[in-house]
Amino acid sequence: GMDAMIRAINESPSAPGFEKVIVPGQKEEDTRRLREREGIPLTPSTVADLVELSERYDFPLEFIDD
Repeated sequence: GMDAMIRAINESPSAPGFEKVIVPGQKEEDTRRLREREGIPLTPSTVADLVELSERYDFPLEFIDD
């Protein structure tokens, strides 16, 4: 089936300078799974802006790790 085809494509030798062969959408799916597991990375300036807004509007930021 489809899983076997994707596995075969992923196991194909990659071109020089490339890590592996992937199918369309695979990189995005891998990123989605990573973000679900580890969260969405935020720059320090974005975090500072969110903290400032949360304090200004008395809205707690429960996702901030202290």
